[in-house]
Amino acid sequence: ALLASALVTVPLRVAEVDPDGKERSLGLIVALGALVAVVANPLFGRLSDRTTSRFGRRRPWLIGGV
Repeated sequence: ALLASALVTVPLRVAEVDPDGKERSLGLIVALGALVAVVANPLFGRLSDRTTSRFGRRRPWLIGGV
């Protein structure tokens, strides 16, 4: 549900902020998001795999993500 609203609102907001270069700006935003995901997903996956707590390996990360 959150992703669907972002797919609609981000391009509209970029068009408001930078009407002349909206395509370039939106492309830059998407590329930076993908770059962050390429680094963050393996990093937090590894941290999640190495977590040891009395609540389990994944539960602290799930609660923290909420």
